[in-house]
Amino acid sequence: MRDMNDRVLILGGGLPIEINGEIVGGIGVGGAPGAHLDDACAQAGLDAIGAASKLPAVK
Repeated sequence: MRDMNDRVLILGGGLPIEINGEIVGGIGVGGAPGAHLDDACAQAGLDAIGAASKLPAVK
């Protein structure tokens, strides 16, 4: 979790949707007990629609 200022807060779980090299939207996921889990859920959604991967591969 990162604070930008007293009115903006950036959290994990939001990723752009990129298909065929073009940004066509975004996906946002929240509620898991950790931003890494929100990110993983958002990536699973991207995978399900054939969008470009946005997260590094898990080792």
